[in-house]
Amino acid sequence: MRRHRQLDTNKDGRVNWEEFWSHLKQVATEQVENTAVEEKAEARLRNVFKSNDSTDNSANKEELATTLCAEKEGFKTLLVEAGLNTHFEVLEQPDGDSDKRATWDDFY
Repeated sequence: MRRHRQLDTNKDGRVNWEEFWSHLKQVATEQVENTAVEEKAEARLRNVFKSNDSTDNSANKEELATTLCAEKEGFKTLLVEAGLNTHFEVLEQPDGDSDKRATWDDFY
C-alpha cells in the first residue's frame, strides 16, 4: 500500500501508466548511476594498488595506506558514494601470515 502512494504522484488513488513508467525510469537511472560510481571507484582503487604492486601481485599494506591517505579529498567522497570503506587504517591490522602484504582481493 505504501508503494502505491509513492507511485501515485497526482494523489488520485490510482497509478496510471505515466506514474508507473516514471518510477521505473527513476529507479533504473539510479541503478545505472550507482554502477558507474562503483566502477569508477574500483578503477581508482586498482590504480592505487597497481602503483604499489610488486611482481608477486601483492602490495605492502603500509605503503597502500600511505598512498590512499595522500589521495585528494574527492577520492574519499567517491568511495563513500560507492559504498566502500574509507577507514584505511584497516590496512595496518595484522594479517594471517604477518607478511604485511595484501593481494588485490584482500585489498578490495
